[in-house]
Amino acid sequence: LSQAQRRLGDYAAAEASAHGVITQNPKSPWGYYALAESLEERHQYQAVVDELSKAVADFRATSADASFDVGLLLPHLAFAYQELGQHDKAIASFEEARQLAPKDPAIAAYLVEANIAGKKYAAAVDAAKGALVENPGDLRLTRLEAQALRQGGKPDQGIALLEAAVKEHADDPTA
Repeated sequence: LSQAQRRLGDYAAAEASAHGVITQNPKSPWGYYALAESLEERHQYQAVVDELSKAVADFRATSADASFDVGLLLPHLAFAYQELGQHDKAIASFEEARQLAPKDPAIAAYLVEANIAGKKYAAAVDAAKGALVENPGDLRLTRLEAQALRQGGKPDQGIALLEAAVKEHADDPTA
């Protein structure tokens, strides 16, 4: 219901529905997930941090294996930190999400992007390279590694990386 209301532009109702889900079942991450989406839609990033940081802490404290619950919420928390300019907290949240889902290329890309936003270019390159081991040929990760190289003062290496990726995919008839 909250998602439908959000998609229709009724953000107050979406937020109220999400709070209703949280009240009915505070042990489920889905109400918090819907709440985060509603708050993000209105660019209320501090509210996302306020709501999700407490929820993530509660899930960690009350569940023997809270990896799914925490993993579902951490990217939203990290994006909110990033939007607030709290890059170290965003990076730490994405790193934790990456530990929970080490093979997820989207989470890896978010971590790389957070490092770039925080001007931690060497860490961004390292994160991209590590993710490319699990996801070889992922063009998004390759592009992000090249971006980190460029912004870190190594544009020639970034260009070479992109040229190699283009050549590799041009030679692959299935790409």
